[in-house]
Amino acid sequence: MNARERAVLAGYISRGDRVLEVGTADGVTCAWLADKCPKADFLSVDTFPGKADGVTGALGDKERWAKNKRQNMELYVGTVAQCIKDHPKVRCEVAIVDGEHTYKACAADIAAVLRVLTAAGVLACHDYAHRKNGVKQAVDEAVAAGKLKLLEVAGSMAFLEAVV
Repeated sequence: MNARERAVLAGYISRGDRVLEVGTADGVTCAWLADKCPKADFLSVDTFPGKADGVTGALGDKERWAKNKRQNMELYVGTVAQCIKDHPKVRCEVAIVDGEHTYKACAADIAAVLRVLTAAGVLACHDYAHRKNGVKQAVDEAVAAGKLKLLEVAGSMAFLEAVV
């Protein structure tokens, strides 16, 4: 995530007190956001499959995430759907989807996040406009279905609002 994307994202997070990050890798972005928005609480979710993702090289691991952890960050190891099942009262004002970039995985992450995103909450989907992958298709379909409204695109990140 580049500096412009992080800055725009931090602006949305400042209005929310709970942020759900799907696909945290080594936690560097979340740590930067946690420092920038110290009154927000961050829940990072990742499966940590331990293989190359074709985008950044090796995916993150729990040990590197732990080194980047801030006081306002917590980690759930598993899928976002599993996290929601294990913690049915989880709600968030802002969600970040930057997990697996296939259409199927991204669509599943978006569907899961929409179950816990508050009314008019903000969803940020990384790599929407950056490369050919399933992210754009999954986001565009959610917008066409009336579940999300596109607010803006900054760099490769789409910022969307949950439709009430």
